[in-house]
Amino acid sequence: MAEFKTARLNQEIRLRNWPSGRVNVLRLAVQQLEESLNSSLASTVVQTERRKISDQIPFILDLAVNPGFRQATATWSAPPGLGTHPLRQLLFYELQYDGDPTFASPTTVTTSQPNFAIAGVSLGSSLSVRIRVVNTFGDASIWSSVVSVTIAQSRIQQTLLDDITMRLETPVGVWKTILENDFNPVDAKLCINAQIALAGLHFDTDRMAGAVVRKTLYGGPSYAQFRWRIGSFNDATETFDLAETGQRTILSNRPGYTVASDKSSVRNPLAFGTFMTEFITITPGIEARVQLQACKLVGTEWLGETRSRSLQTSDPVVAVRSGKVIEVLQDI
Repeated sequence: MAEFKTARLNQEIRLRNWPSGRVNVLRLAVQQLEESLNSSLASTVVQTERRKISDQIPFILDLAVNPGFRQATATWSAPPGLGTHPLRQLLFYELQYDGDPTFASPTTVTTSQPNFAIAGVSLGSSLSVRIRVVNTFGDASIWSSVVSVTIAQSRIQQTLLDDITMRLETPVGVWKTILENDFNPVDAKLCINAQIALAGLHFDTDRMAGAVVRKTLYGGPSYAQFRWRIGSFNDATETFDLAETGQRTILSNRPGYTVASDKSSVRNPLAFGTFMTEFITITPGIEARVQLQACKLVGTEWLGETRSRSLQTSDPVVAVRSGKVIEVLQDI
């Protein structure tokens, strides 16, 4: 392990004929600085010195490297026997990565955690990784097996979803499929995205009660919940195994009163939102299906004044635009 040492401190100071008390104060300050520096050297990111290899130190058995977009994540477990003997006390893990599997010019980093994210890797490049244990004496275990991966390239596949406009007429709490689309996934992580508008229909009509003209409000507050479902085709059941994906979202709007003097008027208040899932993985080579579903929530109705208006259930209109399945290739 690297170590900082002072050199000929007393001799150099005596050349200046300093008083002994001043020399002692300076010596104490330098010793404290030396101790602080040595305690921090273990966490220095780049380690370049040669280490003594000891067969008494357990070595890593399960190094795994997961490639991603411009990065890779290395994970491993503490080897059996680590920490059971003074020679097996962990100081840190020393990890090397290089584009050359022979590690001709590796980058060396250290960490005390059983994982490390390698960032800033070129698109489509190869990366080789190995790791070893360094104990508190600065000695190292043998290197683990080398793991080589290919970093994802800049390739994105998009499957467009149909634009849909539909009246949501199902009862409160009952899901209705707004759109449905089939596609063939690649070996990638994907997310689904669409722009949604919720129109709360609101219009007044004249209604005769004997000789009296009364207004009837059709429409009212609209509260709708949305969810994405996605799944692959099951040959055994000949159906799609659909499952809810990501978090749900809610859109709502509230129309106002119509002016009493209006003979006929239309006001359709809108609520807009962009609904996207997190990135998920779908098995490639099998046809997949994606669904967007919606249901009305409690409160999607309006009760006007009993003297002049009647209760009407609001069935809002859902408009879906610019929907797409976005697939980002992970490893080719």
